[in-house]
Amino acid sequence: MKKLFILSAIISTFLFTNCATILNGTDQEVFVNSSPKGAKIIYNGFDVGTTPKLIRMPKEKQNFVEFQLEGYQSKTVLVQRTTGGGFVVLDILFGLLPLIVDATNGAWFFLDESAFCSFDGKPNDYNPQLDNPDIMRKEPLKTPNKK
Repeated sequence: MKKLFILSAIISTFLFTNCATILNGTDQEVFVNSSPKGAKIIYNGFDVGTTPKLIRMPKEKQNFVEFQLEGYQSKTVLVQRTTGGGFVVLDILFGLLPLIVDATNGAWFFLDESAFCSFDGKPNDYNPQLDNPDIMRKEPLKTPNKK
């Protein structure tokens, strides 16, 4: 009986080792988009295309995406990640080895499914005096008298 218990413990250790790695993987696709569309995407220092685009990202580290659009100031967005609590609990139950492996390779984490950048406001070359002639008036606008 003792041998059967030890044998089943060893087999279950190998079967269930690294639950998150096996079930969740160590990378994930993230949908990267911007408003307006067509912004250049810089990821890990490389130009990987323009928005909208799917990018595969590793989960073990923080991922930053830089958006560049002509006429606008570039913006950098952090792709948020959360810990899958269920995998942590399973790894703790199955021992130290799965805990160490899943914690170091990032399989515990889930990345946000999308990274979005809004180039709100006006482009860098926006000049309110040229684009709005009312600002250049020397006299205030006349308003009707209310009695």
